Amino acid sequence: MRLIGFTTTTATVTVVDGQNATADFTLTKAPLSLAAMSVTGTRRTTERTVTEAPVPIDVVSSEEMKLTGRTEITQILQSLVPSLNFPRSSIAGGVDMQRPFTLRGLGPDQALVLVNGKRRHAGAVVAVNNSVGRGSTGVDLNAIPSAAIDRIEVLRDGAAAQYGSDAIADVVNIILKQNAPLTVSSTLGETSRGDGQVKELGGSWSHALGDRGYITLCGEYRDRARTNRSETDTRVQYFSKA
Repeated sequence: MRLIGFTTTTATVTVVDGQNATADFTLTKAPLSLAAMSVTGTRRTTERTVTEAPVPIDVVSSEEMKLTGRTEITQILQSLVPSLNFPRSSIAGGVDMQRPFTLRGLGPDQALVLVNGKRRHAGAVVAVNNSVGRGSTGVDLNAIPSAAIDRIEVLRDGAAAQYGSDAIADVVNIILKQNAPLTVSSTLGETSRGDGQVKELGGSWSHALGDRGYITLCGEYRDRARTNRSETDTRVQYFSKA
């Protein structure tokens, strides 16, 4: 006997000719792991699972995000999602602080970012100098606290016909938590050379409002110290005659 959400029970029943047999079954509740459901990239009104989608859709859960050991959303996605890159620009003006990400090697403004299915506005920083995505503006994913995210869905195929021209390089849909318990997390780390220390503290709280509504409060604090690899050069910097 089988019932969704319960363990499977098997029993042998012997039935004598001409008589009735009765068997009682007691099922035990068990956690059930269902297939991940994606709301990104569907081209029909009915829901579909990721395995049934005609194009690859990566679903990154909050548990997977924690296991990376990283604090920035874009760094997390770079380590988990193929074709997503988060380059580190240097001496590139405001891009050093609001670094854009790229999908499939295309410009930062050709990737559509959604938050709960709604378009996320682009940043005000225009990439200049020799930075990646020169002349374009991207979305600052790191402005969204990681503690507020339930999962991230990344459509790894062009979706311009469905979402518009800014989805040529794919779609990133960030699904926020709802009706979730209070969570608090902190991170502290630095390199083995004693520089680049990172301090991070984040938390979220959600509460239901009526039958269909909810309120969520979340925040994140991050402090990243500088990295300094300069050391005293002890080599002889001059030539002398013996």
